Amino acid sequence: MKIQKVEIQAFRAYGKVENGTFDFSTKSNAIADFISIYAPNGFGKTSFYDAVEWAYTNRISRFDRKEKFNKALAKSEREIQTRSSGRPRQWIIRNKFSELEEGFVRVYTTSRDKPFVNTVPVVGKGSSDYKFGAQKQKGKKEYFHDVLLSQEFINAFLKEDDPHLRYKKFIQSFGDVDLDKKYGTVIDLIKINQNEIKDINSKLKGLQSELKLDFDNELLSLINMAIEEFNANGENLPKVDAYFGEKEVLRLANLIAERKNDLKAKIESLKQKKQKVDQAVSGKADEQLSTEDFFETKEQLAHLNSKLEKLRGQKDLLKKQEQSRSQLSDLEKELAERLEEDKYLAKLITAFPSFAMMRNEIADEERQIDANKQETTKSKTALNDTFKSIDALNVTKATKQADYQKLSERLKQLPELLQKLSDLKNELKSTVDLKEKQVEDLEKIKDSISKQESNTLAFSAFKKNIEDDILPTKEHEYYKQYVVFIEALSAAKDELKEVRAKLEKTQGNLSETDSMNREIKELIEQGATIINLNQSSSCPLCQHQYESFAVLAERISNNPLLGQQINTLLEEKGKWELEQSRLLKLIEERRNKLSNELDNELEKQSVSLKALIEQRDLFSRSISKLDDKQNSLNEQIREKLKTLNLSDQPSEEFETKLRQEIKETKSALDIVLESLEKSSKEREKFEEKIQILQDQIKRSEEKIQDFKNEPTYRQLVLFQKERLMDDHPTKQDLDEDKEKLRLKIEKIRKEIAELKATLKSLNEKLKSIFKDEIDKSLAESESKKHVLRTKILIFENLLKSLDISSSDLSIEELLKALENEKKEILETIKLSEEKITNLRKIDDYRANVIPFLEYQESQTKKSELEAKKKFLTKVVGEQLEKERKRISEFIHQQVESFFYQGLINTIYRKIDPHPSYKEISFKCDFSTTRPMLNIFVSDDTQNTIVPTLYFSTAQLNILSLSIFLAKAMNVKDDNGEPVDCIFIDDPIQSMDSINILSTIDLFRSIVVNLGKQIILSTHDQNFQNLLKKKIPDDLFPAKFLELQTFGKVGGN
Repeated sequence: MKIQKVEIQAFRAYGKVENGTFDFSTKSNAIADFISIYAPNGFGKTSFYDAVEWAYTNRISRFDRKEKFNKALAKSEREIQTRSSGRPRQWIIRNKFSELEEGFVRVYTTSRDKPFVNTVPVVGKGSSDYKFGAQKQKGKKEYFHDVLLSQEFINAFLKEDDPHLRYKKFIQSFGDVDLDKKYGTVIDLIKINQNEIKDINSKLKGLQSELKLDFDNELLSLINMAIEEFNANGENLPKVDAYFGEKEVLRLANLIAERKNDLKAKIESLKQKKQKVDQAVSGKADEQLSTEDFFETKEQLAHLNSKLEKLRGQKDLLKKQEQSRSQLSDLEKELAERLEEDKYLAKLITAFPSFAMMRNEIADEERQIDANKQETTKSKTALNDTFKSIDALNVTKATKQADYQKLSERLKQLPELLQKLSDLKNELKSTVDLKEKQVEDLEKIKDSISKQESNTLAFSAFKKNIEDDILPTKEHEYYKQYVVFIEALSAAKDELKEVRAKLEKTQGNLSETDSMNREIKELIEQGATIINLNQSSSCPLCQHQYESFAVLAERISNNPLLGQQINTLLEEKGKWELEQSRLLKLIEERRNKLSNELDNELEKQSVSLKALIEQRDLFSRSISKLDDKQNSLNEQIREKLKTLNLSDQPSEEFETKLRQEIKETKSALDIVLESLEKSSKEREKFEEKIQILQDQIKRSEEKIQDFKNEPTYRQLVLFQKERLMDDHPTKQDLDEDKEKLRLKIEKIRKEIAELKATLKSLNEKLKSIFKDEIDKSLAESESKKHVLRTKILIFENLLKSLDISSSDLSIEELLKALENEKKEILETIKLSEEKITNLRKIDDYRANVIPFLEYQESQTKKSELEAKKKFLTKVVGEQLEKERKRISEFIHQQVESFFYQGLINTIYRKIDPHPSYKEISFKCDFSTTRPMLNIFVSDDTQNTIVPTLYFSTAQLNILSLSIFLAKAMNVKDDNGEPVDCIFIDDPIQSMDSINILSTIDLFRSIVVNLGKQIILSTHDQNFQNLLKKKIPDDLFPAKFLELQTFGKVGGN
């Protein structure tokens, strides 16, 4: 998968999509494999990486990496915003300054036709558009985070001093978090298991003293016999056996105590029940009836209920008599009122013709008033329109007069203003011409600076090679310039090579000669021994005959060949060593001489570059001042044109147009004055007409009021209000009301006659009965009934508490039931007392068998603890250790699979940041409860060091880049397909020139040989220019982009 294009709108640093489109197509319309994005810090490089990652995964790993910290920051920001401006929305990924409604990121790839799209969510008040750790991942795309090489994270991972934290950071970012949690759980379980075994040993030690006691088995037999005797009376107390524990003993003691308390409570309850039986039979003074009194009281209550029923009937008749008298009085009053109303209606009917005549007159006057009011309204509307017209004309008049005055004044000032405008335009033209020339000169200076910086960088690399004893070839661009120095140095090095070869040869000859001399010396010594033994004058080595034994012995001991050859070789070796020393010194002198020449050249280039930069800054400041001056002149010209109220047209047309405007304004003013005079006359006409109409309306209203003040009219109006009539009454309305009233009077008279007859009958029945006497008798009877009913209820409740019902029993049957109940109670009391005696006996035995039970419990505990200890040691402990080793081996394999060690070392050596330590290795250490991840580097002799202790910042940066670049090159998606795009953020921090060139060669090799796509960003313009030279887009599928300003993509 490679990236074709990225479109960003309203996301982080980017606003409109046309300014946030990254097109990775080359000049030949192919997809670029190498893309470099240059921008100063803060222009949107990081926002670009965030956008791609968010579009593809819905996550931004640099936010999630410090989830708690970033969440706290976001929360603090929301709280501050809430205090200052309510509960605003919090935009974290959306561009806060964009006015566009929709924010989105589209990533076009070679893996599918449709782009990967993600839309910035719209959130409510007080909410955030990014949820940090709670942000959901889009599909199974965790692998994509591995191709995003963030310099911040890579450096932090390697520079972490504590290997425990490095391991933890690796697991959180790349490893299996669940598996690591499982490993931690296993470690915790091992600790818990070890603590548990330690606790068991402590408990076993404490039980030793408790297991020294003996016990008596007869105690169990005695207590169980007592329990059997107790259970024979319907009880269910458990027996005691040898396996009773402390809990069972305590439970037995509780059962005995509870049963004793229950039996005592039962005896007390039975005694109280016996007392109730005695009370039911014989009674209890005034509080309680006896059985005989109970039956007598029930008879008294029945007689009293009959008397009460009769008294209530008499009271109801008295109440009916009183109600009838009240109804008769009310009807007589109503009859008098209806007769008066009948007289009133007769009077109205007589006066009705006069009322009808006045009503017609009033209607005529009201119609005339309505007509006059309508005409008045029309006239007032017309008058108002006239007033408005006059006001508008007055405003127009004032405006036109002011316009005429201004135009006249402007005509007077016109020559002076035109001259000032002309001067400003001339000055603006001069300023623009000067600025354009300086901008052109500035671009030339910038090109010179860029070339000078590139040359200086290349020259520094050339000098570094010389210092590292790497001489350039004849094709090198600086060879001809320093050919004399290079050839002299090269000749000295060639001569040194020859001298070292001769020295090596002499050393070899010397070693061989020394070895041969040792053998000859041994041979001569052996020959001398033979001669000394035989005392012969003949040489046993060469068979030569000498004068005597003494001469032969002297010749052998003084043989000149033994040291002469070695001395010659040693002299020759010394000669070559002196020559080698001379040549080394000569090479050092010539190298220093060349180095001094190069330093001088670098100093010249530095001085030249500094001068160019000063010149660039001078031109930049001058152009900035010219920009300010140009803006100021443009503003002054706009102000002058605004003063003239004319567009930018030839000055000779200004006066003609101005005079034409004055003429038109004067003509418009005359028309307004004429219209104003006409409207004033119309206003006077309307005011006169309105006054006449208002006088007519007033006369009509006075006439209507005279009619309404007439008594006859007022009576009919009052009748209308009383009847709630919507309109005035007619003659028919009055006649109908009079007929209804006559029928109602007849009905009332009939009801009065009926009530009088009813009252006469009631008076006869109640002649000797008085209300007060009835009420007194009722109250006395009710009180007596309450007393009798209370006594009966008390006796019945007593029987109910004894579970005896008296409703169907005679007095003899009730007495018999009470006697039987008393007998049963006495028998139950006796049995309960015997049970209490048995329980006391059992409880005494229980206290005696406690030592035995405690001994048995200690034995049981010991067996259980020993079994548990064996299980924890042999089963749980061994299984946990086995699981710990299995998980640690799996994690170690995971670390090895993540760090592609062979590839990492290849990349690392390609950049070559260190002269000796060139081999990288990774080791997981699980020897303690907290795992560690260690990183080592070693040299050719397998001397191993920790890089964070000895490496420089640049060397650590290269090591980090090698590790994570190797991982990114091997990333595959969920279908096993390679992810061929790699994103690298600012890869050359703190690197020197040689390392930078090696890194560029590495990127070029990855792109060309492995078919990968690298998308990197840089804030260093020199690095961008060097990339263009080393990976030119006319030879390689490369593209170079630049952010022109904040969130705006420029061209190639």
